[in-house]
Amino acid sequence: MNTPIYAGEVHKVIVQDYIDILTIMVKDITTESQYNLYEESLGNIVDYHNNYGDKDESNYYDWLMVLPINVSVLAQGLFVGLETDDNRADVRGFKTVLDMELQTVVENLSAISRFNA
Repeated sequence: MNTPIYAGEVHKVIVQDYIDILTIMVKDITTESQYNLYEESLGNIVDYHNNYGDKDESNYYDWLMVLPINVSVLAQGLFVGLETDDNRADVRGFKTVLDMELQTVVENLSAISRFNA
């Protein structure tokens, strides 16, 4: 996976912590091959983020949110596809944590300006 381009240290810490939390959850519930597919998709999201627009003022806040929102959609879709009768409680717990963490990330990223990223 390529390394994400971040707006600054604050953006990096917020987004990387979020991705790390999701990766732990995904690793816990997937097989090795499923996890590898997740990693591949995550790499595609990072590439999209890194090449998103010209990051001028009109696209800046959209660009800040590309990684967390798209990674959230990736994880939610994965969780839906993996849910079975045997793991339903775990998956739904992960989905609840995912929702809460995404809300926190969006709130924190909303407070970033081009000057304190």
